[in-house]
Amino acid sequence: MRVRPDEALVDSHYVSSALNSSVVRYQAKELVHGVGRPRLGLNLFRTLKVPLAPKNEQQRIVEAIDSYLSRLDAAAASLARVEAKLKAYRASVLKAAVEGRLVPTEAALAKQEQRDYEPASVLLDRILGERRRRWEEAELARLTKAGKPPKDDKWKAKYEQPAAPDPSKLPPLPEGWCWATVEQLGVIASGQTPNGVTEMCSPEGDIPWFRVADMNAPGNETYMVYGKDFLTTLQAESVGLHVRPAGTIIFPKRGGAIATNKKRLLHGPSAYDLNTMGVVPEPESADYLWLWFLKLDLGGLSDGSNVPQINNGDIAPLAVPLPPAAEQARIIEGTGLLLSSAEKSAEQVSVNARRVARLRQAVLKWAFEGKLVEQDPRDEPADVLLARIAAERAAAPSPKTRGRRAKSV
Repeated sequence: MRVRPDEALVDSHYVSSALNSSVVRYQAKELVHGVGRPRLGLNLFRTLKVPLAPKNEQQRIVEAIDSYLSRLDAAAASLARVEAKLKAYRASVLKAAVEGRLVPTEAALAKQEQRDYEPASVLLDRILGERRRRWEEAELARLTKAGKPPKDDKWKAKYEQPAAPDPSKLPPLPEGWCWATVEQLGVIASGQTPNGVTEMCSPEGDIPWFRVADMNAPGNETYMVYGKDFLTTLQAESVGLHVRPAGTIIFPKRGGAIATNKKRLLHGPSAYDLNTMGVVPEPESADYLWLWFLKLDLGGLSDGSNVPQINNGDIAPLAVPLPPAAEQARIIEGTGLLLSSAEKSAEQVSVNARRVARLRQAVLKWAFEGKLVEQDPRDEPADVLLARIAAERAAAPSPKTRGRRAKSV
């Protein structure tokens, strides 16, 4: 929609600023109609009332608005640059953390202190051994419950060992580190949306069922704490919904949400929908794996289809540089301190950005309430100007209507 102000009555910049002010936007909000695609028709747009100042005061208002808003624009641009630098700083901290450059390596400290240390390869073997032990314990219990207790150890051959990475295709690591895959360090657990689950959900229950949109809820910036859909344990069991433990890493697996690169941790036992993927980390490397996931770019993993998607096979083989356990603890502590400081700065930037946005609206509000510039009693009042223009138009001769020239016969 385009507006052509009468320059004899009103300054075009004045009109433009007025249409962006809360005074007029509130009127428009009350008139907007339609579901899905709200709209404001031309006839309703014509009913909007714009505060009209004397012509000379309009110019002073426009100049004052330009002066204030140009300074606010400069402040907003400065805040955007700071925000970008903080984002780059955060990425550099995470990159240094998982490359062994953030804290002294365990190997270097061991040499300096003349002691032995446990390399990451031993840690990985222990993780994989414990994982197999849990599987064997659960499988034996299942067979026994089914009345088929094993007579020998052949049943153990059914265990599927998580695939290891090929180190020859990967860059060298700091001394004492080793390569592992995501599926070696955690169990990949996609979400579910069983038939009937949405009808069962209510605001009360002991098992939250999260959707991707819940990652945007205030308070869910790191841990998934707040939700609106809950089930009882019996309801979850009745529809076959898997409940994942606290500490499970979840992220979007389908659609445009992948590009947001959001990752969250379950705060307590929870379930999540089929548009969400999860990784249940092994306890001995859980905190470090979360750190590594924060650095991961989900957008680079999705396929090129019209509806982007991340499959289990895209996550499972990803190579993770694994440090010794003692070094992991120092990396997590050091990263936490640095990122905490950056987060505080980012929060302050966000507060200031919102303040700038509010000040922009305040400037426009003051302008069209007659509070931004001083009024001059010598200016022709707006109602007098409006009446004079109307009288001049009424007295002006009507333009001649052009008709077709008659054909000669």
